[in-house]
Amino acid sequence: DDKFGIWMKNMKFPIDVVWLDKGKKIVTIEKNMRPDSYPKSFYPKDDSRYVIELNAGEAESMGLKENQALNW
Repeated sequence: DDKFGIWMKNMKFPIDVVWLDKGKKIVTIEKNMRPDSYPKSFYPKDDSRYVIELNAGEAESMGLKENQALNW
Protein backbone atom coordinates (compact mmCIF):
# COMPACT_ATOMS: atom_id res chain seq x y z
CA ASP A 1 0.00 0.00 0.00
CA ASP A 2 1.34 3.40 -1.00
CA LYS A 3 0.53 6.56 -2.96
CA PHE A 4 1.50 5.27 -6.41
CA GLY A 5 1.18 7.82 -9.19
CA ILE A 6 -0.04 7.46 -12.75
CA TRP A 7 0.92 9.48 -15.81
CA MET A 8 -0.49 9.55 -19.32
CA LYS A 9 2.70 8.87 -21.31
CA ASN A 10 1.90 7.34 -24.72
CA MET A 11 -1.86 7.26 -24.03
CA LYS A 12 -4.11 7.99 -27.00
CA PHE A 13 -7.40 8.72 -25.19
CA PRO A 14 -8.60 10.14 -21.85
CA ILE A 15 -9.41 7.86 -18.91
CA ASP A 16 -10.87 7.91 -15.41
CA VAL A 17 -8.64 6.40 -12.71
CA VAL A 18 -10.02 4.96 -9.48
CA TRP A 19 -7.66 4.16 -6.57
CA LEU A 20 -8.87 1.75 -3.87
CA ASP A 21 -7.45 0.82 -0.48
CA LYS A 22 -6.82 -2.71 0.83
CA GLY A 23 -10.48 -2.98 1.84
CA LYS A 24 -11.54 -2.13 -1.75
CA LYS A 25 -12.91 1.26 -0.67
CA ILE A 26 -12.45 4.09 -3.20
CA VAL A 27 -9.76 6.47 -1.99
CA THR A 28 -9.59 8.85 -4.96
CA ILE A 29 -11.20 9.25 -8.37
CA GLU A 30 -9.38 11.26 -11.03
CA LYS A 31 -11.78 11.93 -13.89
CA ASN A 32 -10.95 12.62 -17.53
CA MET A 33 -7.17 12.28 -17.33
CA ARG A 34 -6.10 13.56 -20.74
CA PRO A 35 -3.10 12.42 -22.79
CA ASP A 36 -1.88 16.02 -23.07
CA SER A 37 -1.48 16.17 -19.26
CA TYR A 38 1.83 14.27 -19.56
CA PRO A 39 4.34 14.68 -17.86
CA LYS A 40 2.09 15.50 -14.90
CA SER A 41 1.59 12.58 -12.51
CA PHE A 42 -1.64 11.96 -10.61
CA TYR A 43 -1.68 10.50 -7.07
CA PRO A 44 -4.32 9.20 -4.67
CA LYS A 45 -5.15 11.19 -1.52
CA ASP A 46 -4.31 8.20 0.71
CA ASP A 47 -2.44 4.93 0.41
CA SER A 48 -4.01 2.57 -2.09
CA ARG A 49 -3.55 -1.02 -3.18
CA TYR A 50 -5.65 -1.25 -6.33
CA VAL A 51 -6.14 0.91 -9.42
CA ILE A 52 -8.96 0.69 -11.93
CA GLU A 53 -8.68 2.47 -15.27
CA LEU A 54 -11.92 3.25 -17.11
CA ASN A 55 -12.86 5.08 -20.27
CA ALA A 56 -13.33 8.78 -19.52
CA GLY A 57 -16.82 9.45 -18.16
CA GLU A 58 -17.41 5.89 -16.93
CA ALA A 59 -16.75 6.65 -13.24
CA GLU A 60 -19.52 9.24 -13.29
CA SER A 61 -21.91 7.15 -15.38
CA MET A 62 -21.41 4.22 -12.97
CA GLY A 63 -22.09 6.52 -9.99
CA LEU A 64 -18.73 5.81 -8.35
CA LYS A 65 -17.98 7.94 -5.28
CA GLU A 66 -15.05 8.28 -2.90
CA ASN A 67 -15.42 6.11 0.25
CA GLN A 68 -17.68 3.70 -1.67
CA ALA A 69 -16.72 0.03 -1.25
CA LEU A 70 -16.48 -2.18 -4.33
CA ASN A 71 -16.64 -5.97 -4.44
CA TRP A 72 -15.04 -8.51 -6.74
